[in-house]
Amino acid sequence: MKPLLTLMLCLLTGLGAEAAAQTAFVVREGATGAALWRTDGGTAELVAAPIAFDPVALAGRALRHRLRLDLPARVDDGVTTRVRLPQGGSLFLLRHGDLARVMHITAAGEARLHLGIDTTTPGATLLSRVAVSDDGTRALVATSAAAGGDVFVLDLEAGAPARSLTPAQPPLAVSDLSLRVSKGHAWFADAQGALRHADLTSDANAIEIPLQLPAGTTLLPELAADRDATCVAFVTENSSGRRHIRLADGTGAVTLVTPLPGSYDLPRYDSPLGPMLAVSPGGLHVAYRARLPTRELLVQRTDSPAPVMQVTGDLNFDDTIDNVGVIEFVGISLLVFIAGEVDPLLPDGPIGSADVYRMDALTGESSLLNLTQTSGFATTPFDEPGELEVLEVVDDPQGARMLIVVDPSDGDYAVVSASPVSAGLEVVAGPLGLPPSIRAMGDAALVVAPDGPLSGTDVLLIHPEGHPAGTQLVGTAPDGLVLDRFAEHLGSGAGAMVVSAGPGLEFPLLLDITTGTPALAWNLPFEAVSAQIAFAADGSLVAGLGFAGGPFLFAAFGPPLVGSVIPLPVGHGYPLPY
Repeated sequence: MKPLLTLMLCLLTGLGAEAAAQTAFVVREGATGAALWRTDGGTAELVAAPIAFDPVALAGRALRHRLRLDLPARVDDGVTTRVRLPQGGSLFLLRHGDLARVMHITAAGEARLHLGIDTTTPGATLLSRVAVSDDGTRALVATSAAAGGDVFVLDLEAGAPARSLTPAQPPLAVSDLSLRVSKGHAWFADAQGALRHADLTSDANAIEIPLQLPAGTTLLPELAADRDATCVAFVTENSSGRRHIRLADGTGAVTLVTPLPGSYDLPRYDSPLGPMLAVSPGGLHVAYRARLPTRELLVQRTDSPAPVMQVTGDLNFDDTIDNVGVIEFVGISLLVFIAGEVDPLLPDGPIGSADVYRMDALTGESSLLNLTQTSGFATTPFDEPGELEVLEVVDDPQGARMLIVVDPSDGDYAVVSASPVSAGLEVVAGPLGLPPSIRAMGDAALVVAPDGPLSGTDVLLIHPEGHPAGTQLVGTAPDGLVLDRFAEHLGSGAGAMVVSAGPGLEFPLLLDITTGTPALAWNLPFEAVSAQIAFAADGSLVAGLGFAGGPFLFAAFGPPLVGSVIPLPVGHGYPLPY
């Protein structure tokens, strides 16, 4: 049956019999589990079997940074999830037989397996959140208490074996929500409220920071680190639910940030409007959201006694402010945030009548600047003041602009951009009938924007600043077409997706990101394309092609309408992006 199926698929598609030169990874599924294969040119080698991928989350990273090329980012490819590294390559969590492991596929296509946690004991595993340094050279992972309750640092740059930071400790109930790491520092907390720090410039183990908290007060595990993780801000809570914010550095010094107990937010990195707590580089300033009961932005200087600065005081704004979010330091002291109103029907939802503001924390409120100026002013194309209802904020891939999904009025959605360093507001997509989705596509942001029933779906590329095309309409998909299974290749500027026109009609579509030009990978539809597609190291698109539910023939497409067979037997599975 398999040779006949291979021959039939080759006849149907006209694919070449020889594989192009490439480095690609393919997961083949079988009755005894999945196997990971690496193909290179006309050869294929087994990397690991049996395997099963575990979901991975990224600790301490704001959701708004998910497109950034200069920072690690979590990517959901459909079947598998991974952490994309800024220098190229990706991290995965997987089960390899009875072992829980971290797999690092480098930018050069080398698969490195780290750790080997025995999962035969009930509850023994690697925890699902990992921390990765800004430069992508270090990772921090933790095991469950049943697996020893240890924390390990991985040197991704050297590919050295993982090193335990807790070798002499009894099993810890580590909170993976607390993991923070840089090239020189690692931080984490456990369920008992102990905070630990490790100096990664030496071989020292993690040591506990003496917090000296009052009786009945405990540390909440979501930490806010400064840019280089030299210090962390954290929230403590007493038995009455009253909170304080404190700052700890690697020397063991702990500073009380909030002079009075109150209702203070955690960083909330997973929120589309987070963070709510931020630390400037070196920890000189801590900015945080307090509920007084309105939601206000406060800033505290930490190096000397100083009064708390309430940035969102009424005298500083044209309209009353009772909501704030997206709090972040840009550079040493430049603080950027969004402020507006609370929706009484959705108190944890959008920020209404909002604007983007900037302030230098060193000079204080005198430097406060409204960058977008819609609150109290009518700014084109919004004909009424304060129409920006902010639903979500995401940085562009270069980190130069904030892409803000807004609902200006009456359900007309739009994507606007604002720079954190210069005033101005630009509408980059809209008006839209439904909320758009935004994802990374090479050095551009891909916006999939449904216009509503009977209006189709626009596909747009928001190019980097200075690109002559600016925001470019790639095309409009008529109603009934489904666009999914996206992939990108940073080196060649190529992107791809699958277009489904109905049962048995699926087309892999190539996209030249630089020019915004789409092209069919092949001139005939396939009954089914694999649940994931991926690019090989040489920029060719790899996909499984076959019948609904499989099995698939695995093939690579280089230029449009040029395809070749990958030297793997026909079977079930999917390519693995890295």
